[in-house]
Amino acid sequence: MQRYKTVLKWVGVSIFIFVFHLVYNHFGHGVQSASLNWAWLMPLVAVLSHGVLIITENEVTQRFAANIFGNGRISRFGQ
Repeated sequence: MQRYKTVLKWVGVSIFIFVFHLVYNHFGHGVQSASLNWAWLMPLVAVLSHGVLIITENEVTQRFAANIFGNGRISRFGQ
């Protein structure tokens, strides 16, 4: 059950970033952030690939999914 909570949490984060992007563009007076345009897609792709590998219920693919997802978070936010 914890695995599904992780997926739902990161989908929620991705939705929040997307909504923030829409609000920013609406009130930005024509100014747009190139980084923010696609920032919501990075956690969504990571979580969806993680979720697909969890659904397979194979120990090797689950370990692979956890490693890939963990490495992505460390490399992106550990700078």
